Amino acid sequence: MRETEKRILEHIGRLTVLSAQIDQHLSSLLAWMTTSADHDVTRRIFEGEQVSVKLRLLERALPDEWADRKRLRKAIDKIQIYRNKLAHSVVGAKISIASGAVDFYMEREKEPGLQETVDFDELQLWETRAEMLGVGLLVLTRFFLGRRDILEADLRDLILDFFTEPTVEQQNAIDHILPPLGSVH
Repeated sequence: MRETEKRILEHIGRLTVLSAQIDQHLSSLLAWMTTSADHDVTRRIFEGEQVSVKLRLLERALPDEWADRKRLRKAIDKIQIYRNKLAHSVVGAKISIASGAVDFYMEREKEPGLQETVDFDELQLWETRAEMLGVGLLVLTRFFLGRRDILEADLRDLILDFFTEPTVEQQNAIDHILPPLGSVH
């Protein structure tokens, strides 16, 4: 049981770190989108803002005509919502073995006694999704570094092209956070 608890907490930690990296990537992206000559200073200004503020700024800065503008916002929102569910207002975490299954429970500060099960497989999926989105923000920043026209970018394809051969897990992660254009999700 101790090993299972350790694995779960490691995955929560990795997801938290990946979310923090997404936050940093947003700061870098916004800094490169500005016309400032000193991108390091601009990045530090953005680093002090909450992700929700950065998302509003990013959405305003990206051209309305770019097809991925809203999809990018939704993808980041999805990652942040899941991360916040795990990271905020948790009083305790415990593992219970019932009928041979291992369940991970979290108790919420506002609702003591109410236990919420965390699905380990789902946790691993969200970790991969966060990793893929981080790659997407890095690739997008490279677009601005290269002074390329954002309207040329298909974020989904850019992320998949970053990998020589994306795994099924990576492909599924992209399908979830950035479904193909025109699909209902």
